[in-house]
Amino acid sequence: MTLSPLPIREIDTIDRFTTKVGVYARYRWQYPQEAIAKIMEVAGLNDASVVADIGAGPGTVARHFVTRVGVVYAVEPNVEMRRQATDDLGQYPAFIPTAGRAEATTLPDRSVDAIAIGRALHWFDPEPTRLEFLRILKPGGWLATLGEERTQADLEEAIRAICTPELGWRTHDDKSHIERVSPDFYFGHESFDAYRFQEVSEETWEMFLGRIASRSAAPDPDHPLRVRFEQAARAVFDRFRQDGLLPVVHNTLLFMGQPA
Repeated sequence: MTLSPLPIREIDTIDRFTTKVGVYARYRWQYPQEAIAKIMEVAGLNDASVVADIGAGPGTVARHFVTRVGVVYAVEPNVEMRRQATDDLGQYPAFIPTAGRAEATTLPDRSVDAIAIGRALHWFDPEPTRLEFLRILKPGGWLATLGEERTQADLEEAIRAICTPELGWRTHDDKSHIERVSPDFYFGHESFDAYRFQEVSEETWEMFLGRIASRSAAPDPDHPLRVRFEQAARAVFDRFRQDGLLPVVHNTLLFMGQPA
């Protein structure tokens, strides 16, 4: 379990997504049903189980569990994100929006059967978060993390090339200032399982732009450089599109284990 020497918490990890809520909820990739089914199966979850979605955002992960388990705590520090999640999922009795952070969830000791985390783990403060996970998990509880593996190297390189200050991108506060840890850090051991789920989709120009614009450092619509950013993004889309649509391969990586 090797910790990076990079400093942490030099950037705001809560309010940076406030202006991105709508575009995030609409255009971010959803997780495949097969991955959710694997979490249910491996963790032995049922309609009486309690799941904590940490860093829940607009409910991207929570929405998959609200009809499958008894309680879903959607722990999210950003007010606008919690509001979006509540608007979308508040009609489900299992859904409980919770104002909290990864290292301070506000949940009771030994209260959850499983923790499920989407594209948020890289924003967490590792050491206190790991201790918080151990505190809220029931004995024998599970941790499941869902992430992305991007395999289209040419496309990703082209996207990275337009993520510059000259196009309104906030490179001064990217994730390089957050301490990086390997996945086994949160499990406390290397005895966890890894699964890969591949999906192929075709994105319209609107979907492609929305997905990139949902990133925390992307310029908002009212940014003075937003037009230039969209022009650069359109050039990338046109370069890789086929018959008007952009083929996108997205692999979902699932890591599962019982923290110790």
